[in-house]
Parts: sequence; C-alpha cells; structure tokens
Amino acid sequence: MSAPLTFTVPGEPVPKARPRHGLNGNVYTPRTTRVAEAVIRARFIQAAGPGRVVRRDPVKLTLGFHCSTVRRVDLDNLAKTVLDALNALAYVDDSLIHALELRKVLGVGTPRAHTEITIEDCPNV
Repeated sequence: MSAPLTFTVPGEPVPKARPRHGLNGNVYTPRTTRVAEAVIRARFIQAAGPGRVVRRDPVKLTLGFHCSTVRRVDLDNLAKTVLDALNALAYVDDSLIHALELRKVLGVGTPRAHTEITIEDCPNV
C-alpha cells in the first residue's frame, strides 16, 4: 500500500483538446494541451519527490478543478488532460484507474484557478 499523494497545479484548468491535422497531414496535439500536461507532470514529480514509485495496482484519483471563469467546459475533457499527463508516470497505465471522483467549481468564490489532484490506492478491488 502506498500513501495517498495530494498536490495542486496552479493556473486555469485546461481541457484536453482534440488532435489537430497539420497541412502536411500529420496529426498533432495542440500546444495548450501539451503545455498543461507538462505542468501537471512537473508538479507531480515535485510532490512525489525522489523516492517516487510508479503505481502498478488499482488507483483512485480525486480531481478538483477550480476555474476562475464561468465559461462552459466539459468535466470529462478536464479530467482527460490530467489522466493522460500522469500516464506512465504516476501509474503504469491509466487502465489501472478503478475509481475517479471529479468536481468542477466555476467563477464566483474561486480566489485562484487551480487543480487539486489526489492519487491513492483503490480499496476493495
């Protein structure tokens, strides 16, 4: 059993954008998504520290998205950015996610935009 890990990613939560097709026919991930995933990975590495272990057993993720605006954004796309960013870093594969708790807070009363992430063992699996 690993201890739960909780960390915060500052900044506006970024939904996973659809892949784009370039002029030469190549498919690429938009820059905003790549940058957001890089920031999430960096914060995870910082929070996990040097003794970080990639989880190989079922995990539960709790994600809280605190947005500074009331713009419409799909909760599942916000989660996808985090899940993909942590794949092969926090857990061997995102197929190990057996429980996922999501929360979105919009605008009013949100002092600073950020994402709260908790990764823990998934009980009763």
